[in-house]
Amino acid sequence: FKRGALTLDLGCGIGRDTFWLASNGFEAEGMDASQGMLEIAQKKYPQLGFKRVSLPEIGIEDAFENIFCCAVLMHIPRSQLVSSVISLLKALKPSGRLVLSYRSANGEDDGRLFETYHPGQVAQLFESLGSKVLLIEKDGIWENLVIEKQDL
Repeated sequence: FKRGALTLDLGCGIGRDTFWLASNGFEAEGMDASQGMLEIAQKKYPQLGFKRVSLPEIGIEDAFENIFCCAVLMHIPRSQLVSSVISLLKALKPSGRLVLSYRSANGEDDGRLFETYHPGQVAQLFESLGSKVLLIEKDGIWENLVIEKQDL
């Protein structure tokens, strides 16, 4: 990530990682699909900006140098994966970086959808859309990818 640059915490939940990013030299904004989580985030961190958005359409173009997207992809239905990836890439500036982390379990947990996406297939999708995958790693049940948007 580029320190000091505009950074999106997509799927920010209650704002913990948004706060960490802001406290460590990033101009951080938090966005999440859950209004309840955002209300908690705004109470805990009133100095930060939070907004309600959800994939597949976040409606932002060429805005962020960095995007941190943790625990979101696993909740995206397969039918919305391609449009979600396109939205993520649109939100990045050319040469911007995306850190994508998601749980590799499937099924449902407490009624929430958990899709299983193989990291190689996710990487191939990003690369087919003109990005460069810089890292793929597994940490327990978490898949982690670092992706750079190419300036095409």
